[in-house]
Amino acid sequence: MLAACLTVLCLAQSVAESAPLDGLIERADRIVIARVAALHPLEGRTLQLVELTLEQEVYAAGGERLFAFPYATKYSKVPDALELGQSYVFFLELWSGSPFTETQAAAVEPLLQGAPLYSWRAIWKVDRERVTVPKGTLPLVDAPRGVMPGPNEDDVPREELLAWLAQRIERSLPTIRVGHYTGGPSPWEFRIAPDGSIEGRGASKARLEAFDWKALFERLEQERFDELPKGVGASWGPCSPSSVIEVRTGKGRKRVCIHGDYLERLTPAERDAAERALRVWRALPLSEPVYAEAKK
Repeated sequence: MLAACLTVLCLAQSVAESAPLDGLIERADRIVIARVAALHPLEGRTLQLVELTLEQEVYAAGGERLFAFPYATKYSKVPDALELGQSYVFFLELWSGSPFTETQAAAVEPLLQGAPLYSWRAIWKVDRERVTVPKGTLPLVDAPRGVMPGPNEDDVPREELLAWLAQRIERSLPTIRVGHYTGGPSPWEFRIAPDGSIEGRGASKARLEAFDWKALFERLEQERFDELPKGVGASWGPCSPSSVIEVRTGKGRKRVCIHGDYLERLTPAERDAAERALRVWRALPLSEPVYAEAKK
């Protein structure tokens, strides 16, 4: 349930973006400059597990042990091969499930040793003090200084690009994305932008005023949202709805999936986590409550 819930949220990008880069930033769990340290083959797969050496954090600091496995489905082509020893800017996204078979998972576990597994939607090659960015990724207006356009790529000074990218990331924060999925034909999702504007379906208003924005983040802090597990609550049955709250700040992205408000069978710790998440849910600008108020 959790993997499906997060997959729908990641794929249902209903908010228009001003440039492809804004979408990459919005979806990234981490942005780093890293060197390809090793490429580990997997039995039965043409794709390889990529081991990275962290060189520089750009967004959302995390552990130094980095492993990535590329997305490749019938809907997307196999990514271009990475060069061993080459450094890239990686827009990393956490896998919500495992891309490996049981045999492959057992083979890579001694390498991962519990480290998170990422993939990426974009990589930019770093060549000394320059970075090559695919054509059309950077905005036409307010681009970084020193861009040298090419037929297929733009060449940008590394320091200029990173300083500009840091400002672009800061302007994109904070955001909250909310989704509710019923398993039927009417799921909904909306996003609250840094200026308080709301786009999508399911919200009770088109904008949060500054006071309401502040109150919402105070609620997140009061409920220790960052400490919640990835999944909370329990469903009433196999077709019960589930919901997701996703918060992006300068510290990174935090997603919590609410599986339902059937709390009676939970342990005290599980119930506490679910009740905290539900209080956050009820503080959101929802057009309908979805979950009943807690009994007094």
